Amino acid sequence: MGKIKSTQTLEIMNTTSSILEVMVELNPDRYLLQPNDVMVIQAKLRGAPFSVTLFEGGLQIYPGNDCGPPVTINGEPAQPDWTTEI
Repeated sequence: MGKIKSTQTLEIMNTTSSILEVMVELNPDRYLLQPNDVMVIQAKLRGAPFSVTLFEGGLQIYPGNDCGPPVTINGEPAQPDWTTEI
């Protein structure tokens, strides 16, 4: 039998009054969370944990050994945003 690849979920809620920049790595994707937005990252960690680092105005997230995991914001599929300035 093959090894089952389970998906792990990380939920982030922006409870601040400011836009929160979230960088989802390995090949970085940039997402912007408005106040009260909820982001969900579903990753196949493959033996490595989620790693979350706080930086001024945002978060840097490594989703285990996954690259380009599905991301939703408020239940809708999210696309990276490299053009909006904050």
